[in-house]
Amino acid sequence: LPFGDGVFDLVVSQFGIEYAQRPAAFLEASRVGRAQASYGFVMHHHDSVLARVAREEAGHQDWLLCSDGPLDAAVAVVPWIAQMRSGSTPAGDVGAEAARLRYNEAMAMLKSRVVESSVPDLLVDVGQWLHRMLASLQPQALPSVLNALEEARTVLRDARLRTGELLDHALSPQDVNDIAEVFRTARSDVGVLVEEVAQQGNLLGWALRVMS
Repeated sequence: LPFGDGVFDLVVSQFGIEYAQRPAAFLEASRVGRAQASYGFVMHHHDSVLARVAREEAGHQDWLLCSDGPLDAAVAVVPWIAQMRSGSTPAGDVGAEAARLRYNEAMAMLKSRVVESSVPDLLVDVGQWLHRMLASLQPQALPSVLNALEEARTVLRDARLRTGELLDHALSPQDVNDIAEVFRTARSDVGVLVEEVAQQGNLLGWALRVMS
């Protein structure tokens, strides 16, 4: 940190510092606090409702992005839909039929996953978006539709990266105790309190407080 030793009375972080390198970030936090400084950190818990939702959404994201998912199936079928609506695709074309079946199978799987999921919002949103886009597809709009599908893939990849980062940095009991030990070692005259944070029965994270 770009600060001298012992310059702050209070050091706080909410769902942030756990993404930094451990234990270096906590050693730095200790260094910049004054002798009587207080510290308060709220950090991701590996078994919190946020982490559980993230694990399920990571599975949805992975499936939506895979070759058997609806995005790839939509990319395969939209050129045939555009041709059909322009009147240039002969009935019974093998390629068109294969693309149609692939898309229908992907959408059927999406509906099944929605029913089975406790957090189906992403799946529902993607399914509705694809349905609207394909239902209104006109031949001249094919390039923009394909671009939109590629943009959706990019958005999903970015979201998957963020989901993975949360899961990678959610702390186990051992992790948070190791952090507490950093302060116990660096500041032997302080009290360190670690507790779980919950709201309406839902586990949200870890709270770690260091007080003189």
